[in-house]
Parts: sequence; C-alpha cells; structure tokens
Amino acid sequence: MTTRRDAAICFIFDGDRILLMQAGWAGNQWSVIGGKVEPGETAAQAVCREVFEETGLALVDYRPAGHLMIEEDDGHFTFVAIFVSTQQTGDLRGSVEGEPVWWPLSEADQLPMIDYVKALLPQMVGA
Repeated sequence: MTTRRDAAICFIFDGDRILLMQAGWAGNQWSVIGGKVEPGETAAQAVCREVFEETGLALVDYRPAGHLMIEEDDGHFTFVAIFVSTQQTGDLRGSVEGEPVWWPLSEADQLPMIDYVKALLPQMVGA
C-alpha cells in the first residue's frame, strides 16, 4: 500500500544569498531548510517550526510558492509544500541537523545539491 507523507521546505533569501544546509539523509548534498509536517500542523506551521529548530531563525515574511510530489525509493510519496522567505529574525545557529550556511546565489548552483532543490532554485529567486 502506498502512503503519502507531507513535508514543507523554505527557500530562505537574504538579498543575493540563500540559506542552505548539508542534508545527511541525502548523502550530504546541499538543501534548503525544511522537514515533515507533524499531525495537526499546517504546512505553514511546519515550515516555521522546522526553520526555527534547524537554524534559530523565525520567518517574518514568507509565502507559499507551490507544491511538489516526490516518489521515494520505498514506494511512498511525499507531498512537499514550498515556501519562500525574504525576511527573518533571530541569530543563525546550527542544530543536530547540521550547520546552515549563507551562500551567494552566484555560487549556490555549483554546489552538490539535491536535484529538486537545484531545479527549483532559479524559479524561487525573486518569487
């Protein structure tokens, strides 16, 4: 039986920089911040929680930017809500998930990045 999982990710921008983190679950490829939606949470609540837990930042200005359906290796599907943020507060810090890094947009596309993040990045700049 195929089941659906829900997740939310956020493309976080600060001028000409993007916040990325190496994803241990994806062979240490670079990714945007996000994670699974917990029972009783909306995607917006989940993305705010995940960003704060993983980076110490609180999203001030964020908006939905689409959805993505990913077929996982185990046959499950993950429905990913995509958000974009251009304003955050707080002090950037790492977590058990890793160390977030601000990358210049001019360099980010040359990083070993998760495929769907790399494909979506040009569309999210200025979204």
